[in-house]
Amino acid sequence: MTKYTTSLAFVERFPFEIWKIVVDPDSQQFAVELRHPDSTTPILYRLDFTGRIKLNHKEITPKEWTLDHIYGEQLILKKVGEQQPVKEGILILDRLGNERFCTYEHVLVAVEDNYLIMRHRNFQTGFETYLNLDTLEKEPAKTPQKNNVGHAPLVLPVPYYGNRPSYLDHVTKEEFIWLSRHEDHYLWSYHSKGNDGYSLNLCLADTSKILYEQCLLKDMPKMIPQPYFQIGNQLFLLSYNKQEIVSYLL
Repeated sequence: MTKYTTSLAFVERFPFEIWKIVVDPDSQQFAVELRHPDSTTPILYRLDFTGRIKLNHKEITPKEWTLDHIYGEQLILKKVGEQQPVKEGILILDRLGNERFCTYEHVLVAVEDNYLIMRHRNFQTGFETYLNLDTLEKEPAKTPQKNNVGHAPLVLPVPYYGNRPSYLDHVTKEEFIWLSRHEDHYLWSYHSKGNDGYSLNLCLADTSKILYEQCLLKDMPKMIPQPYFQIGNQLFLLSYNKQEIVSYLL
């Protein structure tokens, strides 16, 4: 396994925390929204799957904007209200973080393929408009053209409550084991407890034996609720302090 670590250097000077991550498997990029715990002002980063920063420290005001999707090198934000999860307002930023499209009249409904689906604030349902993310041309409601380019879906490991295979008999775990797959391999992850806190561990195995073992995170005061997310043969996880993104290539 190859490890990539993306340490966002400014967290040494400011106590920012990772608020949200969105992923585009097609372009092999993901975007990160950070928030200062006091001002809660969103700050955006865009990175590729090896951890190289493509958009660096883009601050967004007002704080009601939040990251929703990444499409290639474009970041898509929506507005949220104090009393409602979605408010009218859609903002699209280009690769440099400059405004490419903005509306305060529409609510973001979904992003499908190369279309952003939005609805005017005067309507509760129906009357959707499709915005082509490549051309920014608006089109009436229709079924978007599906592209035939396949990509690996985002996968979350699931808790496993069955009988463990014999090659995991040596594992001393806390609570349960998570399981995901990549091709013919099984990925078993679990917490263990030591004198310095909890560790998150991974075992890569086939049907009969362990092929590789790796400690993903260590010295954590508490266990984390979700070990990682997986796209194809690559794993992504947050450090316990939410100031670092770690990736492993299987």
